[in-house]
Amino acid sequence: MSPGALFLKTARSSRNLYQKEIAHLLGLNASTIACIESGHKNVDWKKLELVMIEKLQLNESERLQLADAVSHSDHKFRLSLKTPHDKFYIVNEIFNQLDTMSQKQVDLIKLCLRLEDIHLLEHVLKLGGYPY
Repeated sequence: MSPGALFLKTARSSRNLYQKEIAHLLGLNASTIACIESGHKNVDWKKLELVMIEKLQLNESERLQLADAVSHSDHKFRLSLKTPHDKFYIVNEIFNQLDTMSQKQVDLIKLCLRLEDIHLLEHVLKLGGYPY
């Protein structure tokens, strides 16, 4: 489920709305809401964001949460033409394993991305025996 879908489901639940009710408010049908919430359908999140802000009367905090969720809900990624080949490989490797990746693997990747001290990262990789 995308962050946008999770936000939609949480906003609906916190307002005690059924899928049919929120669908009516947003100009969608209930089956579309069900598919979005279950992760089986993607939508134009930028367009839906504007409708949700207006129709659900989101407060400032909710608007910020929704904006963050929408910015992380795109299912397509583009790499710069200047991206080095080794980064293409790692992006593809992660992409190909997303559905089977454990939460520990996700947490480790996030930790690595936050490491600013490259020497510490090199030490972690040597200790872990990563095959690269």
